[in-house]
Amino acid sequence: MKRIHWLRIGTLILVGSVAPLLVGCANTGEDRYTQGSKESPRLVEKKFRFNGTVLYHRDSRDYTILSDSGDEYYPTNLQSVYRKAGLRVQIHGESRGYAHGGSMRAIEIYDIKALSAY
Repeated sequence: MKRIHWLRIGTLILVGSVAPLLVGCANTGEDRYTQGSKESPRLVEKKFRFNGTVLYHRDSRDYTILSDSGDEYYPTNLQSVYRKAGLRVQIHGESRGYAHGGSMRAIEIYDIKALSAY
């Protein structure tokens, strides 16, 4: 009788410890930028479509795009035609990791359209 009792307790402990692991692995991250722990986040590729303004940073001599929502992106393939500070653009692209030490998201541009003539 005691042996059956301990087997039941052992089974409950085993199921109780495995269940959180299975539930934790079920996160697909479709609505998140990163997966993993805070110590080692793993980027989930994400497609973007937004309007923004091209900015030029004199200290680093590079161009970024400030979206209307306030997020700043580093374009990996911004064409020279669109390298004008203050130019309003519409962007369609995909994330390609982080740039500038993780302070902003790098984005590969698939399609870009100028919204205002500069």
